[in-house]
Amino acid sequence: MSQSKSLLDRIVRAGIVVGFAHLILKFAGLLATIFMVRALTTEQYEMIYVVSFGGVIYTLFLIGEEVLGPAFLPLFMEKKEKESEEDALSFASLVLTVQLLILLIVASILFCFPAAIASFMLDFTVQEEPEKFDLAVKSIRILSPAIIFLSLGSTTYMILNGYKKFFLAAFGDATWKLCVALACGVILVSQKLEWSWMHAAGALYAALLIGSVGKLITHLIGMIQQLRKLRPNFKFMSPDLKAMAILMLPLIAGIVLAKYRDIFNNVQVLSAVKQEGLLQANDLGRKLYASIHWLVPFTLQIALFPFLCELAGNDNKKKTGEVLWHSAKMMLVIFIPGAVILASMSEPITAVLFGSKNLSTDNLHWTALAMSCYLFTLPAAAVEAVVIQGYFAQKKMLSITIIGLACSLLSVLISYVGIKVYDVEAQWAIIFVAGGFGVSRLIKSCIMVAVLNRAIPLVHFKPLCIFLTKACLLAAIVGGGSFWAVDLIQSNILGVTEWLDAGKIKVVLVMSLHGGIIGILYLIIAHIIGLKEPWEAFLWVKQKIKKTK
Repeated sequence: MSQSKSLLDRIVRAGIVVGFAHLILKFAGLLATIFMVRALTTEQYEMIYVVSFGGVIYTLFLIGEEVLGPAFLPLFMEKKEKESEEDALSFASLVLTVQLLILLIVASILFCFPAAIASFMLDFTVQEEPEKFDLAVKSIRILSPAIIFLSLGSTTYMILNGYKKFFLAAFGDATWKLCVALACGVILVSQKLEWSWMHAAGALYAALLIGSVGKLITHLIGMIQQLRKLRPNFKFMSPDLKAMAILMLPLIAGIVLAKYRDIFNNVQVLSAVKQEGLLQANDLGRKLYASIHWLVPFTLQIALFPFLCELAGNDNKKKTGEVLWHSAKMMLVIFIPGAVILASMSEPITAVLFGSKNLSTDNLHWTALAMSCYLFTLPAAAVEAVVIQGYFAQKKMLSITIIGLACSLLSVLISYVGIKVYDVEAQWAIIFVAGGFGVSRLIKSCIMVAVLNRAIPLVHFKPLCIFLTKACLLAAIVGGGSFWAVDLIQSNILGVTEWLDAGKIKVVLVMSLHGGIIGILYLIIAHIIGLKEPWEAFLWVKQKIKKTK
């Protein structure tokens, strides 16, 4: 039992370190988004950031990261622990060499054929929207080198995690976000001073490219002691590379389809709805969900993985199950009520973060609607983030791939039926895309737990039902009260029909007070209904933070 506690302590300490880096990352990302909304036109935001960078460059980067990471790290740590550090770094050198060669080919394709890629991404032609289409083509070509540095950074990220250097690994992502925030800040200043030589699009291009290089440099600084042992390795017939390829093959299909799901939902199918700003509203609506997911579930996911790999190497399935179930319960007790509470506050949050002259009232309402739908995905996404590490550590790649394929297809089907078949209006298009994503994620997490439970002693049916009933009751009481209170604040206390009319500072003050009261109510109701995990989580993390000082 003491050994199990020691392991959990190490995971928490690692999680705190990663969480701090992710806090910086998400603050930088939020700052960048707020600045971009104010500095760029809707067309520039959608074509440069949503379509070209997010839809093409970043999607390709994520495919590489999500395929390479789960296949690379278990083998890297196995060689490091059972053979030697030199052998592990020789393997890393081989992976980086192969990866660089592939990335040069990919970047060349993006640079040479941007029009074909833009045609695939968008649901309109150059004849229908010539200016938007040309901007997308230009952006894909200019940003194509970024994929090289971002993707190499995904492997150096895993090497640093293998050495338990979590902070610099996670901080690398903050580097390019900070570059974007700085660039957009300069754009805003130039617009105020009416500098004719400063072009918003050019500054954003430079920031994204410089930031991608900065991410890799940040990781290399963290690997300074290992750099002298890394050198080009062309042993392409290595058994280690073959073993990694075998682990990667099942993942490729599932991850590629998952990324196509994101392209289809967030770009292709929404661009078919002839409504200006819908892509931007959906993208902005994802920001809070994505930030919270990165700060908590993804942070825990990163901290868990190296330790689960160690347990898997010792074939300790019982302890693996205990760690996964304890982590999943902590996530659910936070995010089942938390998702409802945050969704009740989506309108004022949207007004404060994204309200500007560049966004119409309709766009703000669509953004708030998307934000609510994505926030309801948090409990399922949190469970998935934890449980999927059990699959990767146990090298159960085929099982998780099949589950992922089916649920990605379900999300695509929901969006397609709603928008292409029924031809719904803008707000319903948001519901079908964001809500369909949430439904598919819920089904996916349930299936993942059920399948993994056969291999690892994870959960028992009766305790699970009792726990979920209490968590949902807590969410209904506290979340329902929050919805009622937010409506009361808007209509009776502030006396406005639109949150922006009250002024951002006043909204921030009122909603901060509201959030504090709801937080206290959350702990009180949890205690009354006998849900002990919120207090345990609070006291446990508080204790561990004190010990790290």
